[in-house]
Amino acid sequence: MLPGIMGESVLKTLRKITQVPVLVLTAIQDKQKIVDLLEEGANDYLTKPFDIDELVARVKVQLRQVPAQQSSSTTLTCGLVSVNQDTHEILVAGKRLTLPKKEFELLTILMRHPHQVYQKEQLYETVWGEPYVNGDNTMNVHLSNLRTKINNLSPDAQYVNSIWGIGVRFD
Repeated sequence: MLPGIMGESVLKTLRKITQVPVLVLTAIQDKQKIVDLLEEGANDYLTKPFDIDELVARVKVQLRQVPAQQSSSTTLTCGLVSVNQDTHEILVAGKRLTLPKKEFELLTILMRHPHQVYQKEQLYETVWGEPYVNGDNTMNVHLSNLRTKINNLSPDAQYVNSIWGIGVRFD
């Protein structure tokens, strides 16, 4: 009952790009439709009207499960890029790529949440563990190097993309 699109379509689209937990809030009372939503990838559901405390508890349950799900797979794959976080092995279009530590860390952060836009300051502070200094070109250099190395092995795709005035994302 979303405006312009069915919730089932949103769920299918989400499942194509991410495994983020999905809790369906629905007015649907038909148990078969609820079963169908769960089988299509919803993690949980709650029917309207609902108690806010129950909603909060269900969200907390889903968030507790996220780290276990992420740690079970050490390989990140997006398009033709695959990164094994344990062995630091990177394959781009089937070709091995070796990166320095900081570029590897940038790549894994971006690939953990493809399509999410990260501010350069946020990435810098996460990877370097220190406050970002405005005007420092370090992040731009590392992102440029990463982009060039990936594009050299897979020239038909652009994976590391700058979003002008906002930040950078992995597509």
